[in-house]
Amino acid sequence: MKFRILLALLCLSRATAAPITIPDFSFEDGDPTSPDYSYTITPWVRSNNNAVGEFFKEQITGFSAHGADHLGLELMTITNRNCYQDIAGVTYQANTTYTLTVAVGHRPGNTSSGNISRYRLAGGTNVFATGEYNAFTNVPAGTFADAPPLVFNTANNSAAVGQTIRIRLEARGAGRSHFDNIRLDATPNTPVGTPTVTNSAASSITQTSATLNGTITSIGSAAPTVTIFYGPTNGGTTAGNWANSVNLSGTFSGAFSQSISGLSANSSYFFTARATNASGTTWATPSLSFDTAAAPATISQSAATAITINSASLPISVDSTGGNAPTVTIFYGTSDGGTDAGAWSSSLALGTQTGAAAGSATGLTANTTYYFRARAVNTAGTTWTSSSLSFSTLPITPPAVSNLTPLAVSGTNALLAGEVTATGNEAPTVTIYYGLTDGGTTAGAWSNNIVLGPRAAGFTQQIGGLTPTTTYFFRFFASNSAGSAWAAASDTFTTTTYVPPAPVINEIHFGP
Repeated sequence: MKFRILLALLCLSRATAAPITIPDFSFEDGDPTSPDYSYTITPWVRSNNNAVGEFFKEQITGFSAHGADHLGLELMTITNRNCYQDIAGVTYQANTTYTLTVAVGHRPGNTSSGNISRYRLAGGTNVFATGEYNAFTNVPAGTFADAPPLVFNTANNSAAVGQTIRIRLEARGAGRSHFDNIRLDATPNTPVGTPTVTNSAASSITQTSATLNGTITSIGSAAPTVTIFYGPTNGGTTAGNWANSVNLSGTFSGAFSQSISGLSANSSYFFTARATNASGTTWATPSLSFDTAAAPATISQSAATAITINSASLPISVDSTGGNAPTVTIFYGTSDGGTDAGAWSSSLALGTQTGAAAGSATGLTANTTYYFRARAVNTAGTTWTSSSLSFSTLPITPPAVSNLTPLAVSGTNALLAGEVTATGNEAPTVTIYYGLTDGGTTAGAWSNNIVLGPRAAGFTQQIGGLTPTTTYFFRFFASNSAGSAWAAASDTFTTTTYVPPAPVINEIHFGP
């Protein structure tokens, strides 16, 4: 709906009120063409939970303020009735005074003592100003009269600026409220001759910069200077609420723009323009916003850790997300693939990362040099670490094992002890050899053996079936994939005299 504002010529000394067109302002559209009533009140809207039959457009001969019809709201099932109209395409303007004038009626026998006919200026559910008038007391029976004008100045409530104007009509108190001839005027607060300015969409937006645009739509009494305000929050029409501002050089009579920098990537910013000449200052409303682009992430890597014969931990760090957390992949292999993902033989997908992380490379070959390099991908692009790093897996060498003093010896059993003193980077399989004669380092020369399995430190093994008071020889043997080793020499132990277990005596008693 057009916002009809009758602007005074710039040479006049004061601003002029401009009427705003309100569709069906006197409730004539689609109404009864003769004395009657209709429950259809379009384009006015009943509020939620308000009964249809208690809102009506009505024609009563001689009872109206404009035209033939009026709006009736009746208090029956509940103590309040509300209806409203959002004026399509018309929003509250900055630094403007709005005056709402409403005619209320006193219908004998229906408008009761204690009547409250309420009228409001709102924006959606936000109420900005409220007026009330008792038609029973203040309006002669059978007539309509204007209630006191309701005045609202957006300079006192910047939150209203940019919201669609809503007019609310409400019945309170007792009986019926009747409304007619709804009028709304807008009066700019600024003196005549003040320039007018609008914002235009930001352009040339990068990760850290943008160009802010606007237009002087009227110079007023003289071409104005322009200041652009911007920041991460919307400061509205209060200069002190903006984080940053820049004064443009010279004066302007049309489009203007200003490049700004030092912004954060992947962030939202607001901006608006202010124009000033000798007649006064105006702001462009509403403020506009834009989002900077995300920047590519930056990533680094550190030397491999926890290196074994077949695995290693590969540390990385996302040093900057660029405003958009990247997905990270570590590539590795026996040759350096550089920044060509397809040239690497293996990879580890770490998912989305924002700081330090590490990938575990497994299934490696012992005593082999490997290269690795990390890649980060976010909405702004792909980045790699500055260079590849390398590490070598540990070699496998033959193990070393030694005999230790037996821990316990009896007539038929012994608890033998040993220790793997070097694993050769691969835990060896340990075997104990023992017998009545020393077989040395020839496995077949020993009469008995027990395979203990992989061992990496100290260990023990119980052996049994021995002969009492007899000397035995023993020696440990260890082997891994790189070779094998015997304990330095065979050792001996002597079983003790056999002591049979004490007999169990069962006593049987007869008699008393």
